[in-house]
Amino acid sequence: MNPKRYLCLPQNEWDRLKGQAATQKPVEDPKENIQQKLIEQSQEWIKTWPTSAQAQVANYEAKKAEKRQQDIDSVKAYLEKKKNKQRVDTEAMQKARQMIFNDSCYGRELLSALRYSRDREERQKQIELKQYIKEEAAKYEKVLDDKIAAMSDNIYNFGSRDQKREAELRHMDDKRRAHNKMMSETKKAQIKEEDRKKKLGALEDARLMKQFLEFEAHETDHCKHVIEAEMAQFKKDHRKAREESRKRNELDTAIMDVWRRHDDRVEHRKKKVLKEMHQEKHNTPLMKSAYEAVKTAIEKGEKVYNDFIDKGIKRYEEKCLKKEEKDKIDEINRKAKLLELAKEYKNTVRECDILENWSKAVCERYSLLPQKKAQKKIDEKDKEEHPPFLKECTTLRDALKKRSQEPTPWNALDSSHKYFAEQAEAVLAECKYKEMAEKVIADYRKNNCLEKLPSAKYNDRNETYYSCTCTK
Repeated sequence: MNPKRYLCLPQNEWDRLKGQAATQKPVEDPKENIQQKLIEQSQEWIKTWPTSAQAQVANYEAKKAEKRQQDIDSVKAYLEKKKNKQRVDTEAMQKARQMIFNDSCYGRELLSALRYSRDREERQKQIELKQYIKEEAAKYEKVLDDKIAAMSDNIYNFGSRDQKREAELRHMDDKRRAHNKMMSETKKAQIKEEDRKKKLGALEDARLMKQFLEFEAHETDHCKHVIEAEMAQFKKDHRKAREESRKRNELDTAIMDVWRRHDDRVEHRKKKVLKEMHQEKHNTPLMKSAYEAVKTAIEKGEKVYNDFIDKGIKRYEEKCLKKEEKDKIDEINRKAKLLELAKEYKNTVRECDILENWSKAVCERYSLLPQKKAQKKIDEKDKEEHPPFLKECTTLRDALKKRSQEPTPWNALDSSHKYFAEQAEAVLAECKYKEMAEKVIADYRKNNCLEKLPSAKYNDRNETYYSCTCTK
């Protein structure tokens, strides 16, 4: 067969060959499988070694996961604790708020209205029960009367039976009396026996109490003697210890005095030796010349300083004298200026008086001088002197406008009204007879000038009553 020629196969044969190739499994070498398994097992063992990198990574991941779980648990516990604390705080606040409201005037009135409604409801139930008992008793009496009427027709037919019945009843009464007599005698015997036992128990208790009191008195006397002996021994030991302490303190004081005198002598000798060494060191011609030079320099410096101070004082005194002379001259000039101004003012006043007298003497109508400026000044003066009731008053209007534009101040009335409305709703829901509760709500609305309570369900119901109370 030529390998270059094409092979033509039908479709079903090609599909069969493809399926056979797909179902054929590759042949595995058992040696390679065993080697691969050993490699994987060794890798697993390496992960368990503490010094290997895989073990370190595995330990780090395990610690990280454990720490993350601990953090999650701690966060959950904290959130749960916070939630519980918030819940407890909320419950405490609600309880305190309820107690404060119940202690207030309107809270007491609402509680009184609730109590009134419950008492009235209970009283109504009592009346209904009494009526029911009365009706049942009437029914029972009626049935009994009917039975008696039916039995009265046949009374003569049951005469003999009644005699036998009476004999049986007498016999039963005799048995009952005998049994009761026996029971009473037995009871009396039991009572006597109990009384005897009680007397014996009381005598035994008295004997034991007497014995206990005697033992207590004996023990008390013995304890007193023991306490006195122990106190005497304690005083003796305390006196002995105090005497020993005094002797020990005296001995310590004497020893301290001896050592202090010794230390004083040693210190005195040291100072004496040091002083002699210092004198021998400094009592030299060179030290004397240095001392004289320093002394001379100090005296020279003090002299220069004193000269400087004296010159400064003299300079300051001269300056103060010059300033006083200048102040005197300025005062004289000021007084002269004041005199000149006074003279000018007098001349001006005299001229003004002359002009005023001249204007009175001459008619203003025939005056040739212009009067516009004067008229303007007069008009301004008249305008300024308008009475206050003729001026336009806008102060209150401006203040009202300003207040309307400002934000309303916060207060707790809204929340208190809302809380009262909630409490009123609860009380009205529990009340069967709502007249007293509705009256309390209407009084609250009237006193607080409220048309409706916030979030209240009974506003429409109370409209009529509230309008009536407001008109009153």
